[in-house]
Amino acid sequence: MTNQHRRTAEIADFVEICADKWYNSPGVFDADRLDFVMRDGLASGLIDKTGDVDRIIKMYCLCENPKADDLKDKFVFLPSVQCLNDVQQILLDRYRIYKFLVNHHKVKKMDYILQKAMTLLMEEECGTDSGETGAALDLKRMSDMVRVTARVLDTQLNSDNVMRTKYQFAQLTENWAYSILNKKYIDLLISQDRRLKTLRLLLDEIFTGRKVFESLWKREHEFCDFVTELNEKIKLSAEVNKALMDKIESMKDLNKGQLILKDIRETDENLGKLAIRYLNVCCAGWQKDVEGLLSDDSLIVLIQTVKTETGITDLFLVDLKNHQNKYEFNEKISKVYDYLCLDSDSSTKFYVYYADIGQNHNKTQISNMLTDQIIEYIKKQTLSNAKTGNDNI
Repeated sequence: MTNQHRRTAEIADFVEICADKWYNSPGVFDADRLDFVMRDGLASGLIDKTGDVDRIIKMYCLCENPKADDLKDKFVFLPSVQCLNDVQQILLDRYRIYKFLVNHHKVKKMDYILQKAMTLLMEEECGTDSGETGAALDLKRMSDMVRVTARVLDTQLNSDNVMRTKYQFAQLTENWAYSILNKKYIDLLISQDRRLKTLRLLLDEIFTGRKVFESLWKREHEFCDFVTELNEKIKLSAEVNKALMDKIESMKDLNKGQLILKDIRETDENLGKLAIRYLNVCCAGWQKDVEGLLSDDSLIVLIQTVKTETGITDLFLVDLKNHQNKYEFNEKISKVYDYLCLDSDSSTKFYVYYADIGQNHNKTQISNMLTDQIIEYIKKQTLSNAKTGNDNI
C-alpha cells in the first residue's frame, strides 16, 4: 500500500461518519472518492495535485450541533474552516474529472454503444428461446445475466440452488460480457444477417476500433451553437413557444441546480436551453423516442445524456477560530457550490452520435433534423399534457 493510499484510508472512519453532514447524500465524499480524485486525476493528466488531504485530516474535530433534534446527530466530526481551500480544491477537482473525463464524448459514446449492444442482443435472444437448459452451470447468453441476477435478488431462493447461483453470478464479469458480444459479432460476420444491422454496427465500433458512429458535436461551444439554432426555430413555432413560456413559473429550482429557471430573465433568448431542460426533467425517455424518430435504413442515431451534477447541496465546516463550535454554510463562506452549479447548468447536456449508412447526410442536415424532431416531440408532449390536465413535473 502506497503512502497516498494509506493516508486516504486513515480518514475512512471520519469521513463515513460525517459524509451526510458535508452533503445531504451519505457516503458521497469518502476515502475511496478522495483516492479517486488523486489517482484518476494524476493518471489522466487532468490534475497534478489536489487539496492537502493531510491538512484536512489534521483539522477534523468533534463538535456539537446546536440544531440537532435527534441524539444521534448531536455530535459530529467536521473539518475546520481553516482547511476550506483544500476542501474546495478537492470538490473542484472531482467535478473536473467527471466533466472532462467521465463525461468525455468518446467515453460516453463507448458506454452507450456497449449498453445498446447488450440490450439489442438480449432482445434478440429473448425472441428465440428461453435460454436456460437443464442444470448447466456455464452462462452462455446475455439474457442469462438477467435471469441469474433476478435469482440472486430473490429472498426466497431455495437453499439447494444457492451454491449453483453463486457460481453462476461469479461469472458475470466484464470479460464475460465481452466474450458473449464477441461471439455474436463473429456469428454476424459469417451470417451477414441484415435484420441485426444496428447490432452489427455497434459491435463493429467495439471490436474493430473503426469510427462507425460520429459525434454531432464534441465541445461545449458546438453544443451552444446547436442550442442557439434550436432557440431560433422555437421562436418560429407559436405553439411550442407559448408552451415553454408557460413552464417558467411551474419549473423552478427542480432537483437543486439541474433546473435554475429563476435566473432566466431574457426568456426569448433562452428558449432553446429551456426546451432541453424541459426534456431532461419532465420527459423521461425522450432520448429513445427521438432516436426512433430519426433513425431509418440509411441513418442510425444514438442520444446519450450527460450527467454533470455537482453532488453538493450544503457545505458544512466548523469555525474553530472563535472557539464557538459554529456551523457555517456554503453561501456564507464558500462560492464553490454556486460556481459548480452555474458551470453544470451551462455545460453540454447530451451528445448525439450517428452512423450515416447511406452516405446521404452531413452534420448540418442531421442537426436540422434533430431540432425539428425535438420541437415536434415537445409540441406533442405539451399538447398531450394540456388535454389530459397532467404534467410530469
